[in-house]
Amino acid sequence: MILVVPEDVDIDGRDIGSITPNGRAMAANFGREVPQPRKGRRAETVNDAMNRYHTFHKKEPRQLIEIDPRHTIPSRVDRVGELLSIAYRTDKWYKDGHDIDYRHVVEQGGQSLYEPANSHRWATKTKLPVKAPGVVTLLGKSLGLFVKREDDEGIYEANPRGAFLFCSPSGDMLLLYSPDEGFLAMACGGKLSVETHGIDG
Repeated sequence: MILVVPEDVDIDGRDIGSITPNGRAMAANFGREVPQPRKGRRAETVNDAMNRYHTFHKKEPRQLIEIDPRHTIPSRVDRVGELLSIAYRTDKWYKDGHDIDYRHVVEQGGQSLYEPANSHRWATKTKLPVKAPGVVTLLGKSLGLFVKREDDEGIYEANPRGAFLFCSPSGDMLLLYSPDEGFLAMACGGKLSVETHGIDG
């Protein structure tokens, strides 16, 4: 699994400090830098992910990071419920380190939230409805989400500590990723897209 990230991500174990409202939302130790593939399907996917980074951030990505090989996007998942909103902190549109908080409110509905299989006894076991990408694009630091759970239709807040928000190269999937724990949740469906103005759908 490859991540498309800005150049100031720590890749050699140096202490970058904790991610706080005064810290760098786009900085974390995700893994090790790898060269950009030059040909083949993998190169096309990486190019798509880099283009999505440019579309969203209005600046160029500068590194490809390979994460822990045990951290894969699960194909078997639990459908937790309907995603209502997700908040994140990022320096898109601004110089690196000038972080702003944003909230994507799902306006058109149909975006489902999934977690790895067997996360919840009550959840519907299913397959991920879109193809899991081999490359993902960093959008920012996750600030939490709200979901309408399918079991009791209650509205719940979740804010996994130390999670980052990524998207697929096509922009049809959002992913929460923890450098320590791997992929925590995936959202897709409806008219979800990641565009110049932000997350849409």
